Amino acid sequence: MPLKQVGKEGNNQINTRDTNRDASGSDTPGGRDRSAQSDDLNQIVLSSTLQQLRGVIGRYPSRDDEFIFEFGQVAERDIHMLGVRQPLEVEWWADGDLVRVEELRPWIGAATARADRVVERRP
Repeated sequence: MPLKQVGKEGNNQINTRDTNRDASGSDTPGGRDRSAQSDDLNQIVLSSTLQQLRGVIGRYPSRDDEFIFEFGQVAERDIHMLGVRQPLEVEWWADGDLVRVEELRPWIGAATARADRVVERRP
């Protein structure tokens, strides 16, 4: 899914209207149909180590928010829910391919997969 920078230079919020469709006509990832949601997704890219350590702790994505963790290479990426009060849908992407989708429970959820991009959003 192509990402487009919006706003001032250095702004880490990006907006995209592009979606990828699978053979069933559902939006990917996971064949989940996002057509009931807004066409505009507010994608917040977390690229610094500090941003990635914090993740969504203390801030829960709104319906149109996606928190995107960008990494320079594919490696094992652990996600935990310690400090997160509501469930999250987490996607692991490696070289542009969806590797895993998991809905993690608040406080106790944890999962891992090899990825160079991780996306977190409301389930």
